Amino acid sequence: KSNYRFINWDQRDRDLSQAIRVAALKWHEENAFRKPTITVLCQIIPELKGRLSSLDQMPLCRTVLSEISGRRSKKAV
Repeated sequence: KSNYRFINWDQRDRDLSQAIRVAALKWHEENAFRKPTITVLCQIIPELKGRLSSLDQMPLCRTVLSEISGRRSKKAV
């Protein structure tokens, strides 16, 4: 049986996507208005790296990351 049955993915998605936005904006302002890479964001938000494989269950995070990176999401919301 899966241990993921009890995870509130919607809340996790909202919390992590907000953390990504805040970290990206702060990094952007502190680094001559360059865009942060996903690698940089993973360094700032350690839990993000472990969640990258779960982006299908976190559409807000997927959208935020695609906006920041300037790439289109494979699964547009």
